[in-house]
Amino acid sequence: MRTDETARLTDTVQRLATVVDSVLRGGADHDGLLDDLPEAEHDTVVLAAARALEADLLAPRLLTGHTIGSHDLAVIRAALRAFPPAADSSPVSAWSHWPEPCGSPSPVWARNGPRRNPTPPGSTGSRGRR
Repeated sequence: MRTDETARLTDTVQRLATVVDSVLRGGADHDGLLDDLPEAEHDTVVLAAARALEADLLAPRLLTGHTIGSHDLAVIRAALRAFPPAADSSPVSAWSHWPEPCGSPSPVWARNGPRRNPTPPGSTGSRGRR
């Protein structure tokens, strides 16, 4: 990344974090945190900033019980697609990467995710252990 893009990324992360903080403190009422960035889905720097903040962008809506704006979701999805975890990422990192809510897990998750266990937790398994 060039120096001007690095500076812009830093500024964008700070700007978005400030909006999140303001909404969480009750000082701002944004229907969509990213509404003032209409081209965000196509701006690599904004997508990188959204990926850096990750769940923090969702926190104001999730913690206050409000619906997440469609533009915010679209930008977060685009950020996850643009900056997925590396192929050798840990299972925890892969688990957190779901580009489509309730959709297919990333290939990394499918490879490293938990295996199905037909025995419910707390019940006795085929070996009689709890």
